[in-house]
Amino acid sequence: MQDRVGWGVTATARRLIGAALFAGVWILAAGIRPGSTFHLAPLIVAAWPALGEQDLHRAISMSFFGAVLASATTALLFSLGWLDGPSLLPWGGAGLESLLAGAAGALIGVIPAALAQLRARQGT
Repeated sequence: MQDRVGWGVTATARRLIGAALFAGVWILAAGIRPGSTFHLAPLIVAAWPALGEQDLHRAISMSFFGAVLASATTALLFSLGWLDGPSLLPWGGAGLESLLAGAAGALIGVIPAALAQLRARQGT
């Protein structure tokens, strides 16, 4: 059953739209400041769709969508030369850092649903 919130849009659709909007803001910010690295942006883009999801299978699919969106945004920014800022990694540069942050965000997005399912199985 779909949980509908404002304007007949499901909560899942709102999270997907939110992730896409945040990716758009990341692209805009990177275009304005191509020498800066927005370290948390790919993590947030990847995690956002799954956060708040109680069903583990749905959270996994939403995290996958977020990871794909973060990776596609990273690829776009890298190809435009807008990912030229410093990296927190000692090797690989900002592009690799963004890909790894997106993967970490996808994993982080699944954790609440996994914990909810574990609690449900334990009966607490």
